[in-house]
Amino acid sequence: MAVFGAALAADGLPPLTLGIGLHADPAIAGHVGSRSRHEYSALGDTTNIAARLHSLELGDPSLCSRAVAAALGYPEPLVALGPQALRGHSPLEIYGGNQHATAAVVVS
Repeated sequence: MAVFGAALAADGLPPLTLGIGLHADPAIAGHVGSRSRHEYSALGDTTNIAARLHSLELGDPSLCSRAVAAALGYPEPLVALGPQALRGHSPLEIYGGNQHATAAVVVS
């Protein structure tokens, strides 16, 4: 991303950014619509929380809820960012990736 962003900047274009919001809880997923027009979608509070996390501007491109951090065993790259207010939801404890640490986390 950094290399591609630098190439865009060299051409006078705005940088490309990537944001990820993760939350773990039950959700309903499947095909929604009629036989002639449908799409695969995920519905529920879980997807809404993930979208709200994605939209937070905390200076970290990857944010997750405590539920995700706990499921991963609170790996070292995650740092607690404190409770954050989410639109349409009560505040949640949010975790972000330590930008200076590197680690691989595999979820099976």
